Amino acid sequence: MQYVIGIIVFIIVIMLFGYIAKKKIFKELDKLESWKMDLMNKPVPAELSKVKQLNMTGQTEEMFEKWRKSWDEIVTFYLPEIEEFLFDAEDYTDKYRFKAVKSTQLEIQKKLQFVEEQIEKIIKGLHDLLGSEEKNKQDVAEAKEKYRELKRTLITNRHAYGKAEVRLEVLLDEILMEFENFENATTNGNVLEAREIVLNMKEQLVKFEEKLEHIPRLLSFCSQELPAKTKEISNGHGEMVEQGYELSHLQIEKEVNRLNKQAETYIEYLHKAEIDEVLEGETELRESVELLYDVLEKEVHARQYVASHKNETEERLNLLITEGKRIEKETNFVKQSYHIHESELEAFKQMDKKLVTLETKLKNLVEKVAEHKLAYSILKDELTKISEELDIIRQEQSAFAEKLHMLRKDELEAREQLQELRQKSTEVRRLVSKSNLPGLPEEYKFLLEDAHHSLEEVYQSLGEKPLNIAVVQSALENAEAFMSKLHEQTIEMIENVQFAEFVIQYGNRYKRANSHTKQQLEKAESAFRNYQYSTALEEAVAAIEEVEPGAIKKLEAWLNEDQQKN
Repeated sequence: MQYVIGIIVFIIVIMLFGYIAKKKIFKELDKLESWKMDLMNKPVPAELSKVKQLNMTGQTEEMFEKWRKSWDEIVTFYLPEIEEFLFDAEDYTDKYRFKAVKSTQLEIQKKLQFVEEQIEKIIKGLHDLLGSEEKNKQDVAEAKEKYRELKRTLITNRHAYGKAEVRLEVLLDEILMEFENFENATTNGNVLEAREIVLNMKEQLVKFEEKLEHIPRLLSFCSQELPAKTKEISNGHGEMVEQGYELSHLQIEKEVNRLNKQAETYIEYLHKAEIDEVLEGETELRESVELLYDVLEKEVHARQYVASHKNETEERLNLLITEGKRIEKETNFVKQSYHIHESELEAFKQMDKKLVTLETKLKNLVEKVAEHKLAYSILKDELTKISEELDIIRQEQSAFAEKLHMLRKDELEAREQLQELRQKSTEVRRLVSKSNLPGLPEEYKFLLEDAHHSLEEVYQSLGEKPLNIAVVQSALENAEAFMSKLHEQTIEMIENVQFAEFVIQYGNRYKRANSHTKQQLEKAESAFRNYQYSTALEEAVAAIEEVEPGAIKKLEAWLNEDQQKN
């Protein structure tokens, strides 16, 4: 029984699978059928009928026949063949021959694709042909109008074109011949050939219009403007030479000749109505002319600069030489009292050497100016460099003189600082004396001795001849550090003495009641008598805090209050 049920289920599954597969295939075949119908409905016949309205001769007739034949072949052969393949595919599907269906579908798709491509080629060709016909009419009308306009311009402004007029007339005749060629091609039904002719004709008209636009201006520039400017440059060059300018390095005449010859070459091109090379060269010619004006003008300005700055530079040089001698005297005087680093002295000597060199350069420059043997632009550059070097030397001299001044200033400041340290030392002695200390701790004595010794070192460094201010400043820094530490520890020691004595006296009340406290206080007293004030204070504070916690804060407050009253 189970076996029978299994067979039934298997059959049902196979039938269900077959049903689903057939449904899917029929759906795909419907798409192919729709594709075929779309191709059949393409507006090829309507487009072909439009072509019939054209002049059916020559190229038009050949193309029409080619497209009509291709369409007939599609309708009578390819589409019916596709229809048969679709029937076969449906038959294979009903018989569950799925492999055959797949192969047939692929063949149908291949043929439909081929047909679609052929139809697209036909329609595109038809559109190109019809569009060319319409566009040709429009473009040739515009071209005729442009031709008449350009011919009218040429005739009206004939004088502006000079010898180029002959060549321009020839070019117009060539364009006119293109109109005839266009009409012949159109009459013979060669629409696409006529399209090429009209496009070429439009390009010729654009180029011709450019020639009409540029030739008058270029002729005027090459034959009038440029020769006038080069003549002006030559005349100016000659006058400047007579006035004593040295201009041989500029080769003005050589460059003028080159420009004039180039202009003559360009005029020959223009007489042939050739403008491309002339348009490219025009910018170079204009820039070259402006460059010649600039270099001559630069020489004029350079001469004015040299004339106005030569004497000024000589005066500055002499002032710096005089200032150098003054600083040298001051240096020799200062060296007797102060130490000046060897590198600084050497730098000052180099300034003198530079001034001697610049003096020689300036003398040579003045001679060249008088002899007119060198271009003023070169002389100006040399004079500018000398002036810049003088500026540097002036700054270096000022800096060196300031250093000499600072040496004296630093000595005075050092002596003032030493005086302040001496006052600090006196203040420390006064504090110690006023405090009536039982004695001084050994470490404090050592610090006092070091501080005194550091002051002696400052005295000694200030007394050296020549004075080395760097050594003085180093000794001052050392002395300031010792004096600050001494003053700080003096204040701390005096405060410790006063508070330790106050705490010990307060603690005497606990001596009889507490033997441990008595021992601690006696230890504190012993340290106090040995001038170990910090230790004495620590022992006394520990003893009192043990028997009376918080007492130290109270004692500090009492002591401060008492000191403020006094």
